[in-house]
Amino acid sequence: MNKAYQRRKSQAKKVHETGARVRAKNIELARVEKQKDISKLESLRNQLPDAVKLEERLRQMFEQAGDQEALVQEQKRQNRTYESLLSLFHCLRLALFSKLERRHAVLNQLSDAYEKAMGDLRVVTQLIETLDQEDSTGSIQRVQESYNVWRGRDSNDNIMALEERLRENRMNVPTQVDVKALTEESIFDMLDNLPTESEGLEDDEPTLNHVPSYLPDALIPMYDQAVAWLVNMLVRLDMIKPSQARSSAWASAGLDAAEEKHRESKEEVDRIHEEIESLERSLRERTDKYGREDEFFAIQDKCVTKDMGAYTYELCFGGKASQISNNDGFRFNLGSFQRFDVDKKYNETDDRHYLSMLYANGQMCWNGPPRSSRITLECGDDDALLHVFEAEKCTYSMRAQTPAVCFPRATADDDESFNHEYFVHDEL
Repeated sequence: MNKAYQRRKSQAKKVHETGARVRAKNIELARVEKQKDISKLESLRNQLPDAVKLEERLRQMFEQAGDQEALVQEQKRQNRTYESLLSLFHCLRLALFSKLERRHAVLNQLSDAYEKAMGDLRVVTQLIETLDQEDSTGSIQRVQESYNVWRGRDSNDNIMALEERLRENRMNVPTQVDVKALTEESIFDMLDNLPTESEGLEDDEPTLNHVPSYLPDALIPMYDQAVAWLVNMLVRLDMIKPSQARSSAWASAGLDAAEEKHRESKEEVDRIHEEIESLERSLRERTDKYGREDEFFAIQDKCVTKDMGAYTYELCFGGKASQISNNDGFRFNLGSFQRFDVDKKYNETDDRHYLSMLYANGQMCWNGPPRSSRITLECGDDDALLHVFEAEKCTYSMRAQTPAVCFPRATADDDESFNHEYFVHDEL
């Protein structure tokens, strides 16, 4: 009996020594990884003030860019000369508007006349077709002669030419909505598409903001002279700078760029904040999650299994416990890791605190509570699930081994007590 005990004691000691070396190696690995997190956290904390300053500066630039044009225009409006210039330019716009309206009315009249003529032609054509069907030679001849004289037979394309000219005029005339919008534009908005001395209008397509696109050719020189005179007066009176003659159309690109830069900077600040919070939370929870010396870090989410006949049980350290049917593969959730020390008997400085784990909030039992598991840990030279049984309804008791709990022993007394209490188990 004594020899058997000594043999088991010696075996347990060897297992403990091997497990302790694995544990020490895992602790060192965890220490390196923890130091990386600490260094990264320190780096992020150092980056944060500069990132915040940059975000604030870009925010101010964006706000200033958005307010700049409004402020400049308000300053211009406070100048007495502005009112007289505005009145003059308003008169010019009304004159242009009046001419455009008259041209629009003439084109509408022409369109109405064209539609009436086409209606008459359709009636005559139908009449001729009817006579052709009746085969009345004398009547047909007389109607055709009259029709040819009326239409102008010598110019077969008269109607097509008239239609083409009308179509061209319609394409070149603004709509009533466009004409009305022209009179409602601000004095600054009408200068938006004015090119600088070194540029011309590169876009051949007329746009709503480009006023000359809506004007008859005869009015464009008058418009250009008026705009040139107005811009020259505004520059001479120091109401605008030559570079500002483009106004808001050119400034909008800069405003969009400022907004994009500020958005990117704010996202960077938010990212740094999120990473700092995540790292701080991870460092705070390391003891609760990985143990006093991070001895469980290396086996985090490592899974071990045990085939118990009808079911295979799976334990994932720091993760979930599962029951898997060997018949159909159906998996039951037996709980997720909650804490060490199931019964809360020891503090975190005591090795025994880490010899048990509670897994709770698993899948609901039929007519019972949610499934849960109580795991007892013992020292081993590798990670393994040793035994599982259902201690109570939907409450499972598991015994597992891991080098993570091969704690150092200082004295022979410690050696004896650990062998007796934790390391020597009869097979169940």
